[in-house]
Amino acid sequence: MRLCRKRLIIQTRPFGLIAGAMKWLFIGISVFGAAAAGTASADTRFVPPAPNQNQFLNNYAHIVIYGEIKAADLQTISKYVKLMQAKDPSPMMMPKVSLDSGGGDLLAAIEIGKFLRKSNAWTMVDGDAKCASACIFVLASGVIRQVFEGAVLGLHRPRFDQEMFSQMDAANAKLLYNSLIERCRVYLREMGMTDQLLEDMLRVSSSDVVYQDREYAQNVLLDGKDPAYQEWQSAVFNQMIERMKAENAKSQH
Repeated sequence: MRLCRKRLIIQTRPFGLIAGAMKWLFIGISVFGAAAAGTASADTRFVPPAPNQNQFLNNYAHIVIYGEIKAADLQTISKYVKLMQAKDPSPMMMPKVSLDSGGGDLLAAIEIGKFLRKSNAWTMVDGDAKCASACIFVLASGVIRQVFEGAVLGLHRPRFDQEMFSQMDAANAKLLYNSLIERCRVYLREMGMTDQLLEDMLRVSSSDVVYQDREYAQNVLLDGKDPAYQEWQSAVFNQMIERMKAENAKSQH
């Protein structure tokens, strides 16, 4: 089925739980990204380059994040990024990260995203893949973000552990929920996303999902480039060219 921005497809699906403990601090409530229950994590793996393949990504070493995102994934991703940086110490090296995930631990996804942004990652969703719920926050972290034609993005509002949330009164539940939404807002703005992205998430019940396509991704900047990184990259490249010219001129004398 071809997706378009004006046609929203809603499917009931209970994913996107925020794993981890919620703690009270002083009078208010703060949200902490505690480790998810158990040690299981997404199928996160390193894929070495396989040149001369039809798919663009196969020409490069890259990381694949498949399945449910959990806190344990950050350690694995960090290990693979460091491996890629060791093989290519150039300051312009961008770890490439391919996403195919229905979501998972939102707070873990935010921490993974912060790490990937510091690492100047290139995030992408292939044409036969999807990125939904918490996965959106990882996609947003790339200094270059690509959503290929045919990929689907799933949006809905964050959801707390139901047992924990049900034990609160309505006033405290609202405080806790609003603190999480504000954290999401701050993060997405830091990643350069439009406010429209979070607004669209909040319109959808946590038990439903609205699927969007590449056109939508471009409109909310989930498909795009970070301007600050582009300017830095241009400056570094120009300085490299100037040094090469100077060294070439010196060798000719």
